[in-house]
Amino acid sequence: MDIALGTQSGCVTLEINDDGTGITEAGTMGPGSLGILGMRERAAALGGVLEVVPREEGGTRVAAWFPPSAPATRR
Repeated sequence: MDIALGTQSGCVTLEINDDGTGITEAGTMGPGSLGILGMRERAAALGGVLEVVPREEGGTRVAAWFPPSAPATRR
């Protein structure tokens, strides 16, 4: 597993790569993907974007980008 946190073009970026069995596109959008949907909604609430895709070399890549002035929300 590889985890990177940084900045790019003024955005905060987070990328997680693993070398497991991977995920299919259907697995990121289907009825069993509520956890991924929840992560996408949380990222969007902060003005960001979350991407979950299979890696060509196997495994899964989860990446998120957040704008520099992402509004903080409290619940």
